[in-house]
Amino acid sequence: MSAEIKVSRDLQVLAAGLDDILRDSAGGERMGFCLVVFPLNRPGGLNYVGNAKREDMCKMLEQLVERWKSGLPDPLLHEKH
Repeated sequence: MSAEIKVSRDLQVLAAGLDDILRDSAGGERMGFCLVVFPLNRPGGLNYVGNAKREDMCKMLEQLVERWKSGLPDPLLHEKH
């Protein structure tokens, strides 16, 4: 069984745990996330898991890519506050 298939099987459990951790960190508020997993050093399959609607996630990912393309730094809110 390939590494991608093994990871794909575990992603739902990982996502549920991450959802709980983020909710606890945010004082009970649910936070949207996505996780994209792929082999770093070879071609391979891409796995994705998230807790938001696909159309909402597309908008957020498009904003992120535009931010990167325009050279804006990643916002590190914990360092600003």
